[in-house]
Amino acid sequence: MTMRRWRGENRVPECAIPSIRRRLDTLAELDPAAVAVLADTRAAFADLAHLLQGHFAKEENVLFPALEEMAKADREGGHRPLN
Repeated sequence: MTMRRWRGENRVPECAIPSIRRRLDTLAELDPAAVAVLADTRAAFADLAHLLQGHFAKEENVLFPALEEMAKADREGGHRPLN
């Protein structure tokens, strides 16, 4: 599997975050009685989304470039980077 394909397939959770936020907002609008319960759910989701976005950023900026450099070194018969 190529890195580009892997990245594309794993973008789904990241792209779902705004959609989930909108759906929680819509639920609150549709059922005012559920606003209190949804407030806790929305707060918990906001915390989770923040953690996930940090994780995705580390993958994109640290993990993926390192894997690409290792794959390049293997293809070209060079030495893998050490750091």
